[in-house]
Amino acid sequence: MKAMKEAGVRVPDDVSVIGFDDLPLSAMMDPPLTTISVSKHDMGRRAFDLLAARLNEGRSRPAEKVLIDGTLIVRAK
Repeated sequence: MKAMKEAGVRVPDDVSVIGFDDLPLSAMMDPPLTTISVSKHDMGRRAFDLLAARLNEGRSRPAEKVLIDGTLIVRAK
C-alpha cells in the first residue's frame, strides 16, 4: 500500500485492497486494511480431524476440499 501511495494511487478511492487473516498490523495501516478473519481454532480442529481420519484408515485418501467460514472486518470505506 505504501508503494501505491508513493505512485499516487489512492487507496481505497482508486483501488481496493483486502487482507486475509486479520493480522494486528492491518488496523494500524494507512488507511486501515479491511480483512477477512478466519478462526484458527476451527482450521486446526478440521486439520486434526482430517489427519486422524487418514491415520485411522491406514491408507491415503484423496484430497478433500474444506470450507471454513470467515468474517469480513471492514476498517475504511
